[in-house]
Amino acid sequence: MDPEAKIELIGYPKQVCSFSFNGKSLLQVKMQDEMFAVVCDTPKIRELLKHHLYCSCNGRPYCKIDGKNHYLYNMVYDGIIPQGFTLDHFNGNVQDCRQCNLRPLIPRLQSLNRALSSNNTTGVRAIYDIKPIWSYRWQDIYGKRQCKSFHYEEDTYLTMKQAAIDFRDTRESTDSDYILVRTPPTGYELLPDAFFGTKMLKVRQIMLESQAKAANRRRLKRKSKIVTEKQRKNQKIY
Repeated sequence: MDPEAKIELIGYPKQVCSFSFNGKSLLQVKMQDEMFAVVCDTPKIRELLKHHLYCSCNGRPYCKIDGKNHYLYNMVYDGIIPQGFTLDHFNGNVQDCRQCNLRPLIPRLQSLNRALSSNNTTGVRAIYDIKPIWSYRWQDIYGKRQCKSFHYEEDTYLTMKQAAIDFRDTRESTDSDYILVRTPPTGYELLPDAFFGTKMLKVRQIMLESQAKAANRRRLKRKSKIVTEKQRKNQKIY
């Protein structure tokens, strides 16, 4: 983890609150004038409050102990993380460090629970527009990438997009890996966004802007490469 990849130093927590949600006792660590908060259900979080807490560029809270960076959710997790596994947040919220929201998964299964990738410009998960086709991409149980293409014309653009989405939904509804990853863990309950402060909205906005800029750079690079190849072909002809 890059120690320089952070938006700003959060510093020591401002306030630790105990509250009850649907009969369960939770701890809320409020920081940066209550703009950023981490929710946890284990007293381990209190042991980490003597260290400086930071927010990485993707919104992940972490602390620095003996010169090394440690993600907060790894430090408060009560279970055992097997070799080759990392912790996954079921609801995708890295500030939600409750035990019911954390689970060890291999990277291939974690990728099934991610939001839109940075090079996705269609606004639809796992569906890409590579003119003149709609492409649905996934990984099989062996980690090998698979693809299903749907060719379209100008008058069938939206129809083929919907066909790709329907194919994806049908396939995922019978895939045991998708069912496993998207089944709520035992005892999981969704917490309102108000528990996590308003800073996360800014973090998500920065992430979306950086993803859009990266996708635009890739498009321009591909376009310039195509133009260069055409110029070379024309020079050979003449």
